[in-house]
Formats: sequence, structure tokens, C-alpha cells
Amino acid sequence: MENRWHAGWPVRLAAIMAFGMALLLGLHQKAYAFSGEGEGNAEFPFIIKTAAQLNEMRNNLTADYRLGADIDLTAEGYTKWDPIGPWGTAFEGTLDGDGHTISNLTITGTANNLGLFGYVSDAEIRNLGLINVNVQGTSFVGGLVGYMFGSKIENTYVTGLVAGTDNVGGLAGYVSGTPVRSGQINHSYAAATVNALTDYGGLVGKFEGTVAADSSYYDKNRTEISAVGTGKSTTEMKQSATFAGWDFSEGGEGHWGLFENKTYPVHRARFDRFLLDRLEVTEPGGGSVELDPVFAGDRTGYSGRVRSVVSDLTVSATPTNVATGVSVNGGGSSETVSLNPGPTAVSIVVSTTGLSLPGTADNPFKVNYTLTIVRNDGSVSITVPANGTYKSGDKLTFIATYQEDASVTGTPRIPLTIGTKKEYAVYVGQPPGDLNQLIFELAIPEGAVDMNGITLGSAIELPTGASVTLSGLDAQLAFAAPSTTYILVEAEAPVIALTQSPAAGTPTAGAVTITASVSDNSGSVALKKWALGSRTASFFNAGGGTVLSGASFQAAVNGTYTVYARDGIGNETVKEIVISNITSSAPSLTLSASPTGSTRGPVTVTATTTVKGEASGNSLEKLVWLAGSHEAADFAGGTTGTAFWHPASSR
Repeated sequence: MENRWHAGWPVRLAAIMAFGMALLLGLHQKAYAFSGEGEGNAEFPFIIKTAAQLNEMRNNLTADYRLGADIDLTAEGYTKWDPIGPWGTAFEGTLDGDGHTISNLTITGTANNLGLFGYVSDAEIRNLGLINVNVQGTSFVGGLVGYMFGSKIENTYVTGLVAGTDNVGGLAGYVSGTPVRSGQINHSYAAATVNALTDYGGLVGKFEGTVAADSSYYDKNRTEISAVGTGKSTTEMKQSATFAGWDFSEGGEGHWGLFENKTYPVHRARFDRFLLDRLEVTEPGGGSVELDPVFAGDRTGYSGRVRSVVSDLTVSATPTNVATGVSVNGGGSSETVSLNPGPTAVSIVVSTTGLSLPGTADNPFKVNYTLTIVRNDGSVSITVPANGTYKSGDKLTFIATYQEDASVTGTPRIPLTIGTKKEYAVYVGQPPGDLNQLIFELAIPEGAVDMNGITLGSAIELPTGASVTLSGLDAQLAFAAPSTTYILVEAEAPVIALTQSPAAGTPTAGAVTITASVSDNSGSVALKKWALGSRTASFFNAGGGTVLSGASFQAAVNGTYTVYARDGIGNETVKEIVISNITSSAPSLTLSASPTGSTRGPVTVTATTTVKGEASGNSLEKLVWLAGSHEAADFAGGTTGTAFWHPASSR
């Protein structure tokens, strides 16, 4: 290996050597006339348009250069490139690629310091793309630069193969710098396969000293490691989101572009050559077909939809650059495309002669745009209610969806079976803004039960006066019925049986016990309530009534009593009972004596009684008397005293 000075050496020594070298070059380097345009300074750089002019750079290593065209070295006879700036005579000028590329750089052998540039110091290289390099040597081997000191590379990329033994990198083999003269690699990438024994990397093989790499990347699927830069997968390298801080906006010098998931980034000047300026799809009547997504030149995949009555349309593609070729389905830039019901794929190819894009899978000189047009087939699909158990009064909603707007007259309906009974979900309207949809509803009738899942019909029915049309033609009515296995119906309300004790017709002075026996085919009763008076279910739902936790409650007064029950699904019912056998008033008793005047004989005392509730079966059970003044308690419930001989009177 050759002896090198690098960033690890003292700065003063580096400066002395650089000054000495510059002095030496100044004494011995001849002045060469450049064959192209320009003056070689920053304001008027030499303009390079051919491989021969590129080769002239070695004649003036301190000048400023700018590419004015893409250069294919192999095509122009430069199949074995001699690096610009060999060791000892570094390139110290600038090269602005201006968005152009140099293709097919080829260097093979066992030499050191290989690349487009062998050795650069205090140089700047920017806005350049190297495509399909094949650089093979020994040490300090790179696609762009073999050995780089105190220089700057910006907005530059390399693709291809780079190989050697050590200090081998896709962009640069070896990079060094000092705090005063740092090495910089900004907004650049390498998608190169790099092979070496040691000190190698996808972007840079080895670095020493002060080196900065800002937002620079390498394809880690091609080369797993790098001394500097960030490794990304091939997939990630074809996504703009990977390149933080890079400008992918349209226009502007040094900006980037890529076709998402198809190509690596390229400079906008090259990228724009592959862009479509317009993509238009029109129906025979002249109506435009809306594309999804909205057309943009850097998007390569689109879709559109047309009505079922449209059997062909015209696809027209216009490139951004007039020199770019465009073909639709292998023909010209505007072609008529026949459509069958369903999807039809349309191929749009943008191609250029001699102008390639790095990373394209099939052909680097072409970009394939894809367009899929779906011709509606008039079919209809049905959306069914959510799985679950539905109760009485619940609505089952079905939505029929066509691929285009539908016109409806009358009341179409969808047949279905709940248990063994046929029912109909009836058309009720269309959602605002979704005229391709039809809404059908059925309110679950009370008593309906189907715990095995409802059965849906296979077609929309059209009773007399009903129609469904698409673009003036009768719409398809048959559909593939979705599964309804788990759409269950249990609309039977609980059954309430009420009994009273004492029974009706049996008078009682105390409360009557009302027993509510509630059964439900769902197996669960969620709530029972009762209330005095004739009540509806809404009364209890509003919080009225008393919760019945057991089976019975006490009726203290005569009147109508209502019992409410709700099952676990939500079905509910009420049942009434009339209580009229509660007697809480004492019998009335009137006593009269005869004669009322003085008499020597006995006096007859007559007792006249009236018993409350006689209409309900109540009657007088005891009528006794005692001499003297007594309280009711003295009669001990009728067991003490002398009974009147007649229910109404006694002597």
C-alpha cells in the first residue's frame, strides 16, 4: 500500500504539504484550452457535453465545470476510464452535474485511487448521478471518488458495482478531513454492490478525522455496512419518506423526484423527462372519467369507474417533454379501449432513448403507468343488520348497493323468513349523497321467533308499480345473500298469570295477596313491577311502579292492579287484575224497642243490620246481645252473649 498523509496528521503539516503541492502544480501544470463553452470559473464554468470534454478535466484540476448533457462513456468510446486526479495531483475544482448523469463508468485492474475521480482535495462535486458504474481495483476505490480529503459531495448518487481489497465504497472509498477542512457528504446516496476484504461500505469504505454525512443513505440490501451514512432497504430507498430533508417538490435546481416504490431518487431534470403532463380518460359522449387518485405526474397507478352502459372509452397520455415517447396499450399516445363488465387494465409506457432511471425493475429506460377502468356490471350487493338478537318493534335494516346511481319508483321489497313466517323489508328511501344505495326496513312483529337465524331471499321484488333502473335500464335484482345465521329474532313477550288470595268472591277485611307467575321462552325475566291502577308499559319504563322482587305483593284496597314484565332481550308486557273483595267497613246496626211507652210486659228489641260487600258475598255471621252497657270487646268476637233468634231481630 502506498504511504498516505491524512486527517490524523497535524494540521500544520497538512497545510504545508498542500501549499507545497499547489506551488509545485503551479510551476509545472500547463495551461490547456478547453474545447467547450465557458471560462472555467465559478461564474462561467466550463460546460461539458461529451465524454471527450469530460476527459479534458484532467488537464485543469482547479477549474470549475458543469455538465450540459448526459454522458454515456461506453457509447462514446471510453470503455476504460482513467481516473481524474491521480494520487499526487488532486482535483481541487468543482463539478456541478446540474442534474445530469454519467453512465457506464468502467475501470478494471489492480491499481489504487480509482473512481471517476482518483483523488480530490478541497473540491466540490454536486448534483450528479453516476449510473451503472463498474469500478474494480485494489485500495481506495469508489464509484465517484477513490480518495477524498477536505472536500464536499452533495446531491449526488451512484449505482452499479465497486470492488477492491480495502477502503472501498459505493460513493467514496476513503474520506478524511480536519476541523478546518472537513469532509462532507450531504443529501447523497449509493445503491451499489460493494465487494472488498476490509474497510468497505455501501456509501463510504473508511473515514478518518472530521467527516460529516448529512441525510445520506445506502442500500443495505446491496451492501450491509458503511463507514458513514444510513442503511435502508431497497424498498425504503424507493420511498420519498426515507430521505429526510430532501426536496421532492417540483421545479428548482438540485431538487429530487422518484416514482414511489419503483425507482431510486433522481434529479428533477432527469425525472421530469419520464413524467406525464396529462392523462385523460373520456367516454364516447365526451364526459371525463374521474381518476383515483387525482392525476399527478409522479404517480404511476390510477383507477376509474364507468357506468354499465359504457362499452369503450378513449385514453390519452401527454408527456411533459416533447422528446419523450408515450404508448397506450402498445399503440400511440391516444387509443380507444374496449371495456368488458368488470376491470380492464390499460398499460401506459413512457420511454426515452438513452435516458435511464436507476432502480426500475424491468427496463431502466421506461416507466410503466397503470390504469384500471372498472365498467359497472349492474350487480347489487346487500348489507344485512349486525348479528344479534332482535326483539319486538326493533327494525331490521338492509342496504342494497349498486355500482352507480339508481332510480327507484314505488316500493320495492326484500323477502325474508322469520321462523316459518314470510315477511318483507320494504324500501324506505336512499341515503343523502349515496344514490347508489337503497334502504329497506322491517319492524319485528310481536310474537315472531327465529333463534336459528332469519333466512334472506335472493332477489329484490318489484310489486306492481315498483321499479329500479340504472342509467335508464332495468337494474339487476338478484343478489348473493350474505349469511344471516346469527341474526336472531325473539319477539315473544313474557307471559303473566295473576292470582289472588283470598279468591275473588271471598270477602276479606285484610289485604289481598296477588301472585304474579311470569314465564318467558328466552329463559330470563329481567324486570317485574306492579302498580295500582290501569297502566301501560311506558308508565313502568318511565320509572313508575314498584319493583316486584318476589312472586307476590299485597293489595290493600279494592281496585285495578297492573303487573309489568320485561325479558332479557327487551320484550315487555302488562297484565291487569281487579280486586273487589276487600271489606274494611264495620256492619251498621240499628236497635229499636217496642213498645216505646210504659208497659208491664216485655219489650221487644229489634236489631236492623247492614253488611258492607254483600254484593261480593259478604254476610252477617254473628248477632248477640248482653244486658247492660258494653264495649264491642266484651262480646269476644261474638262468643259471649245471647244470640238473637232471628238475623234481623230478637226478643
